[in-house]
Amino acid sequence: MNKAEKILKQYKNITLIQYLEQILDWDSEVNLPSGGYEYRAEQAAWLASVVHQKLTDPEFVNDVLSFIPDNNGLQKDEIAFIKRVVELEQKIPERLREEQARLSAKAGGIWEEAKKSGDDSDFIQILNQMIKLEREYCDCKGFENDAYDALLDDYDRNLSYSSVENLFNDLIPQLQELLAHAKEDKGELRFFADKSKQEKLSNIIIQEIGLDPTRSRLDVSTHPFTATLGVGDVRITTNYDENNFTSSMFSTLHEGGHALYELETQNIFGDSPCASIVSLAQHESQSRFFENIIGRSKAFCEYIFPQLSKIILPENITAETFHRCVNSVSYTPIRVDSDELYYNLHIALRTKLEHELINGNLQASDLNEAWNQEFERLFNKKLQSKKDGYLQDVHWSSGLFGYFPTYTIGNLIAAQVAQKLNNDTAIFSGKFDKDSIPTIKTWLRKNFYIHGNKYCTEDFVKKVTGEALNAKPLIEDLKKRYY
Repeated sequence: MNKAEKILKQYKNITLIQYLEQILDWDSEVNLPSGGYEYRAEQAAWLASVVHQKLTDPEFVNDVLSFIPDNNGLQKDEIAFIKRVVELEQKIPERLREEQARLSAKAGGIWEEAKKSGDDSDFIQILNQMIKLEREYCDCKGFENDAYDALLDDYDRNLSYSSVENLFNDLIPQLQELLAHAKEDKGELRFFADKSKQEKLSNIIIQEIGLDPTRSRLDVSTHPFTATLGVGDVRITTNYDENNFTSSMFSTLHEGGHALYELETQNIFGDSPCASIVSLAQHESQSRFFENIIGRSKAFCEYIFPQLSKIILPENITAETFHRCVNSVSYTPIRVDSDELYYNLHIALRTKLEHELINGNLQASDLNEAWNQEFERLFNKKLQSKKDGYLQDVHWSSGLFGYFPTYTIGNLIAAQVAQKLNNDTAIFSGKFDKDSIPTIKTWLRKNFYIHGNKYCTEDFVKKVTGEALNAKPLIEDLKKRYY
């Protein structure tokens, strides 16, 4: 066994443990009884310490940092990825990794109870502790001017708050202008649809997009998510609102896009480190692509309409009405139920507040008031409930600070990729049929999935589309569908 094979074997052992961590996380969201969170926290902390020990093992570190690849192929990319992981882990104390894992495992259950009851007293306490650990992590990792940059870099390599702020300063006024003229939802799709019908529709959706049932599964959780638990084991969840069936329909499309990205990348790279997609913006581009670019397109709406009519829609709803309704503005304080125009306002709000939390300019105890003020500034609306405010998202209870901006960047990438895809295949210029999704997936394999985690987002977008990341394709697409 040569040195490269030795490094890859050792890293695979680490990856296997990380998959066990993911299994515990998935179970915590889907199955864990409320009495199990305390001990689950201990399990999560122990696994985090084992991963840290293996990543910082002196012999392994020496092998990785001293290795010089003799070619420019896959092995070079694999070792480069492992090297970045090892260099970061050397900076982080084992104690900190344990405390972060333990706290996020506990916080999940406390957040869920706070969201149900509206009483956030316990959650505020644990959120304070979590922010303190995040700040310590940033100090250990290092940053130039802005502590928040250290967290952004974890979710999208080289991303900075200054670039995110510039993006929002450009995008938000354009979205607000669109909101002033967009067609409004008249409520035709707001009717009772029992859970069993929605479950049937969700299963049809994942069949239509070609999600392999032998390598994936669909479950229910408070907050929809996707989890990769191993090679050939990618799981998604949704949530059913019996008064708003489109919520589960589009969340299933969204999470299905994430799962397809994971599974298709595994098809190309197997269990190689290059199959570990660490750019959340690239990942979100695929979920938003399937949810919005495909799912809300006229062609797909017409294609799926016969099945919708058979399962869930009343007789008076036409395909034209359905398409109009899912491409119209309908204000909601809830991000995951928001239309595309309001959606990025939600992301801008969260990004600004977590930036202030991490840099010490905002305390957790003042978060609700700050949220309400910023919400009113962006949306010109007042909130009445914490459950509709800062308690609605799971991310902060999971320690996911720095994640939110990738949603908006993912929206930009999705529109830009769709434009390039249509230029190459004209797939959105005609009617959908049974061959349309396979055509899309074939193009994505050749042009998107094939790169694995090799490129940071800016380089990746240029590689796939030939242009720098920009908002023009997204704004043009929204104008077509929402005017």
